[in-house]
Amino acid sequence: MHAEVRDRVAWVTLNRREALNTLSIGMLEELDVLFAALHADADVRAVVITGAGRAFCAGADLSGLNVGESSSALSAFLATVEQTFSRLRSFPKPIVAAVNGIAAGGGLELALCADFIVAVAGASISDGHSNVGAIPGGGASAMLPRILGPLQAKYLMLTGDSMKAEELVPLGLVARVFPAAEFEASVHALATRLARNSPAGLAAVKRLVASGLEQPSLAVAIAEEARENARHAEGADFAEGVRAFLGRRKPQFENLKPEICS
Repeated sequence: MHAEVRDRVAWVTLNRREALNTLSIGMLEELDVLFAALHADADVRAVVITGAGRAFCAGADLSGLNVGESSSALSAFLATVEQTFSRLRSFPKPIVAAVNGIAAGGGLELALCADFIVAVAGASISDGHSNVGAIPGGGASAMLPRILGPLQAKYLMLTGDSMKAEELVPLGLVARVFPAAEFEASVHALATRLARNSPAGLAAVKRLVASGLEQPSLAVAIAEEARENARHAEGADFAEGVRAFLGRRKPQFENLKPEICS
């Protein structure tokens, strides 16, 4: 795992090139510890997850699971997956999954933990579990139908087919595709835009989208938005935004204390 902070953006790079960045328990535990530290680091305002080499992440590392001998190893692995992915899904700062190549199985599920996915042109993306007689274990069966609808989600999960990133833009799974020569620069420009925005505002939007999807009705979700607005209006970020708007200048959120941990 490699991590560096540039322009208040933390770049987290999965770095097991020889194994196509497949997820081991050790790698998942390292991600969990790293994201706990990034949560606490006030200098980090956005995170990019990407992969080294030709893969983003080709799924789970099955080599140490002793498949067929005992279910305990698989249970332990999936418990670690859930712990780490849960931290990422609830992370209050924006996360961009920068899919630089192959994203399959657990790799796709890792990308789904981000706020949105961007990809290099030609990147190959698949659920892939059915190709090895497995089923999703990192949230794909719950998240893909919410994003794609049940028919397209079942197509991906039942066939195990790989699709190019460009095909997945109109389906809503991939937000943007960038040419290979411009990929890192384009992703960094996007992430730095996020990092300049109100930390409290972005965290509030993330909370509202997550809770809104679980509400029993549109009316309940809108009522929760009103309550969140009342809380947000008392914060420094909102005050700075209003002052900037009235003063016809850009808001300066850089030096405000991030109010994102509540």
